[in-house]
Amino acid sequence: MKMKKQICKFCLSMVVMMTMVLGFSNESYAASFSVSVNKKTVSAGESINVTVNGSGCEGSFKVSASGGASVVGSNPVWTGEPTTVKAGSSDFTITVTPVSVADANTGEAISLSSKSIPITIKSSSGSSTNNGNSSNSGGTTTPQVVDNRSKVNTLSSLTISNGELSPKFSSSKTSYQVNLTSEIDSLTINAKATDSKATVSGTGKKALKIGAQTFEIVVKAENGNKKSYVINVNVEEKPTVFTQLGEQKLGLLKSSVNVEVPEGYKETDGELEGEKITTWTNEKSGLTLVYLMNESGEKKFYVLENGKVADEYKTIKIDGKEYTLLTIPEDLKKQNGLKETKVKIGDVELNGWSFEDETHKNYSVVYLMNSNGEKKLYSYEATEGTLQLYTPFEDKTDNTLAYVFMGTTGLFALSTIALFVMHMNFKKKSISAIKDYYERKNQD
Repeated sequence: MKMKKQICKFCLSMVVMMTMVLGFSNESYAASFSVSVNKKTVSAGESINVTVNGSGCEGSFKVSASGGASVVGSNPVWTGEPTTVKAGSSDFTITVTPVSVADANTGEAISLSSKSIPITIKSSSGSSTNNGNSSNSGGTTTPQVVDNRSKVNTLSSLTISNGELSPKFSSSKTSYQVNLTSEIDSLTINAKATDSKATVSGTGKKALKIGAQTFEIVVKAENGNKKSYVINVNVEEKPTVFTQLGEQKLGLLKSSVNVEVPEGYKETDGELEGEKITTWTNEKSGLTLVYLMNESGEKKFYVLENGKVADEYKTIKIDGKEYTLLTIPEDLKKQNGLKETKVKIGDVELNGWSFEDETHKNYSVVYLMNSNGEKKLYSYEATEGTLQLYTPFEDKTDNTLAYVFMGTTGLFALSTIALFVMHMNFKKKSISAIKDYYERKNQD
């Protein structure tokens, strides 16, 4: 009986020891995180690298800073990833707070407390400050060095020699747009700082080019803080050489900046009105395009043939195929059984023909160029949206009847004349025969 009690005590002792060991082990290997910085004493405005490392855990952490400092890097950050904090003008504290953290082994969410690191700002003499006081080796205190330099970094005025700023200038607005034309080849920018102790750079005379360009004006305050004002200038080319397309006056554009060239066309050299120009040619269709501006200021592609503008370049897709719209030549305008009208295909309206026969009211005829450069008449069926080659109608029946009528009329006229001649000849012969009869009778 005594032996049994001793055995029970031994087993109970082992259970207690194992429980203590397991409890100690869990406590020893509890998940945690640490925060490290590359420096704890910095100058005003200096950057500090902050890294959060996990021990047995992973997750995201929010970084914050007090005392005028600010987080300028990633926030929140993941374990093992760095971020950047920019110091203010006085001592501050960096605090890291867990946002969403999980045990690295089990994946279960865990709760951890925030951690903070104090950062000290150097004074202008090189010593650090601590809430307005710092201790030296002699135990005496020195007053906090206050930066009294001006931090004003705005403009009081911003003007340009040509064009107008949009929107109108305001010291709080930092981005502006200016639209100019190509006869202006330079722009002078003038600016004045609000604070006389601030400096301004980026002003003066600027060379311009066709298209978009950006000019930056930087204001630097006395304490070194900077602010940028940006002027976005767009220069549109103004034509100096013109050509005609019917009644339209078209201006020649020498620059091809920002031109969206149709698919299948390659840049080539061409000539128009004696000027060397950039053109675009499609080797398959043989079409050559030129980029011009009309009197309304619209920029478009036009078809160039034999050194002259032949038509505006327009395309349409039917049955998945692309066709080029063409102006109808004078010799094709009159078609048997058709009448000229406007034909609408999708959103495009073009010149064409409709059938005089009402039974073909769903059909129309258009003049197009296919991808091979062939100019042809096509029949378009509106209900199905289909296109097929059209063969011009020849009114052979009417011509045959006309020819028969003309032939019959001519034959009748000839027959009448022949009968008349025969009648006259017969009449003359009859009279002569009667005369001869009476003359012979009188002689007897």
